[in-house]
Amino acid sequence: MATFPSGHGIPVQAVLYPLCFVPSASWSPSRSAAASANSSTTQIVLGGGHAHPPRTVAKFRSGALCDVELQAADGTAFRAHAVCLTAGSEYMEALYSAKTEWKDADEPVKLEQVPAAALSACLDFVYCGEATVEADQLSAVLEAAAYLQIEPLRDAAAKELQRCLGPATAFSTWALAESQGLAELATAAKATAARHFGDIAASEAWLSAPAYVV
Repeated sequence: MATFPSGHGIPVQAVLYPLCFVPSASWSPSRSAAASANSSTTQIVLGGGHAHPPRTVAKFRSGALCDVELQAADGTAFRAHAVCLTAGSEYMEALYSAKTEWKDADEPVKLEQVPAAALSACLDFVYCGEATVEADQLSAVLEAAAYLQIEPLRDAAAKELQRCLGPATAFSTWALAESQGLAELATAAKATAARHFGDIAASEAWLSAPAYVV
């Protein structure tokens, strides 16, 4: 398996990782609130990317001529083409630009912080210019897109999260937006939280939040 000491082997100068994509070691706003608001199987199309030719997409779907294996947090493997990944993801561009200094450049790329469903959505976006996701996966897709530095997908997910703001999602979305540096989404979520503070103050996420958050 590929090993990535201190930043996946990429020189610090080559890429700035999003500061927000950190597993919840202590506390983070529970995503259960967002999930409860979107508990149905509503599917959302996130667009705004660059679509590769149909024959390229077909090769991705079939695994033909793929030269990269990506492994999600649970070990699920995805095959892809380096040239397409580097075109759509600044993270992958930096990774392969530093290939001569990367010890395991020809081994699977382990993305231990990216869930399989979110990684699948990111790959769909890279190849097709859009991705269809479940509503309750929006936060995970936004975080994965930020981590992989796929800015159009991150922005599309943020826009959809803003459209879906309500009492059940305002607090968790606010915290996510602040951690990702998404000022417009943070402002909208904060305003929604203020309008529905009575409901939010009684929620599990608020009651379990540490003092520095509340």
